[in-house]
This record gives sequence, C-alpha cells and structure tokens, in this order.
Amino acid sequence: MLDISEIINLYGGIPAIVTTLNVAVYTIYLMYKKNELQKLKDIEVNEIKIKLDKTLSKIAHVDQSRFDKEFQIYQEIWESLTNLNMEAEKLKYILKFGDNLEEKDKRILDFFNSNLSTSSIIYKHTPFYPEEIHTITTTILSELQSYAENVSRIREDEKLLSWASDHNRVFAKKHYNELEKAIKNGLDTLSSVAKNV
Repeated sequence: MLDISEIINLYGGIPAIVTTLNVAVYTIYLMYKKNELQKLKDIEVNEIKIKLDKTLSKIAHVDQSRFDKEFQIYQEIWESLTNLNMEAEKLKYILKFGDNLEEKDKRILDFFNSNLSTSSIIYKHTPFYPEEIHTITTTILSELQSYAENVSRIREDEKLLSWASDHNRVFAKKHYNELEKAIKNGLDTLSSVAKNV
C-alpha cells in the first residue's frame, strides 16, 4: 500500500496538488460569480421589462384616450352639422311651399340661431382635429350661412328662391360627403396607431 508521501509524489508533488486545488477552487469561485452575475442580469432584464410594460401601457392608454376623445369630438360635430343640415332641408320646403311670410321669417331666424350654435360647437373643438376636417366644417357652415342669407333676401321670389335653395344644398351635401370621408380616415389613422402600440 502507498503511503501519503508516495501519493503526493505520484501526483507531481505538493506544488502540483496545491495548483490543482487552486484551479478547482477558482473554477468553483468563477462558476459561483458567473451564476451571481447571471442572477443580477436576470433581475435587471426583468426590471427593464417591467418598466417597458408600464411605459407601453401608458402609451396605449394615452392613444386609447386620444381615440376616445377625438371620436367624441367627431361625433358631436357630425351630429350638430347633421341637425343643421336637416333644418336647412326643412327650411327649404317651408320657403318653397309655405304661404305665411311671418312663418318664413321665423324659420329663417331659427336657422340663423342654429347655425350660430353649430358654429360654437365646431370652433370650440378646432384645435383638437386635423386641418382638413376644420376646413370642410367651416366650408359647410359658410355655405349654410350663405344659404340662410340668400333665402332671407329673396324669400318672396319663388323661382329665385328655389334655385338658390337647391344650389346651396347641392354644395353642402358634397361637403358633407367629404367630411364623412375625412372623419373616417382620421379615426382609421388613430385606431391603427392604438393597435400598433
């Protein structure tokens, strides 16, 4: 049987054994440090993921809020302009077929007031929607205002009244179609931004 000194000599002596033990200890130490660094890296990555998720969540919330707000504005504008358009249609028929001049004057004045109310709704939202929509809405308002002014001046001349009324209504309807397309495009753009977040 080998004694301890022969075993030590067999493995290259004390310096070789010490070196081997040192290598083993350093290997274990480096593996431990590597695991520690990996844990720290995992913790940092996880914290970054949490921050990113919070940021994306905030962005998604802002985009959804913006979509909801613009949708509400478009809905209010569309509703007010549609009501004004319907009033213009009613006025058109009252002016064409009504006999009472006093009733015609009252309806024209009511239409002027409705136009002012609609203008107020549109102008209070002006900063919150695109220039294209603002241009179309103000064009519609201007045409309906012109319509009211024209028919108030010529309400007793049946032929001229009929022509002016129909002429203004054709242009207003064309711009309503443009407004509808612009609003749909605006909402599509907003919803695609919200979906991409």
